[in-house]
Amino acid sequence: RKATVCLLSFISICAESNVVGMVIIMDKPKHIGFRVDEETLEKLRYVASYEGRSINGHLMYLAREDIRRFEKEHGKIDLSEQNNGGTP
Repeated sequence: RKATVCLLSFISICAESNVVGMVIIMDKPKHIGFRVDEETLEKLRYVASYEGRSINGHLMYLAREDIRRFEKEHGKIDLSEQNNGGTP
């Protein structure tokens, strides 16, 4: 496991609770392949740059936002009930 300081979480927690510091233990990042046409990639690069993110950071942001939206509509996802990535 790799220890990483999560700056955004750190800032919000400090603002709310006067915490001096915080370290979040994260699993090693997983890699996936992603096929995309050139126009979509260039537009994604533009939007990511505009938002101050790398393409990877922007894709992670979009994925997390989609998960939040899904869980708001359908309830929290319980990964212990999943069968190795199959349908619920």
